[in-house]
Amino acid sequence: MLSVTAANIFVCLDYVLVANGKLLILSIFNEDSMSVNGVFANAGLGYEPVRIIEDDNLVLSFDGKMDLESYYAKIPMGRENIYQGIAFSSLIGKEFLF
Repeated sequence: MLSVTAANIFVCLDYVLVANGKLLILSIFNEDSMSVNGVFANAGLGYEPVRIIEDDNLVLSFDGKMDLESYYAKIPMGRENIYQGIAFSSLIGKEFLF
């Protein structure tokens, strides 16, 4: 299972888009909104690296402050909720064109 961590906050990874070693799009989900927001906040502050982990092995690591615009939504799943978050880098439209 792929997961994302930043400052000891672990969430599940939905998908990630990386180009030239720069994080462009990050989509994550978890059962509580604070974890989703915490990963995006730590990525924006840059004090802790954002790491992508698969089966306890480091896959990617991004250090430094990232200029991300993030959104999240609550998705009802029966009696429980899942919080889906997505962050877009400010480099999209400046350095990278889709």
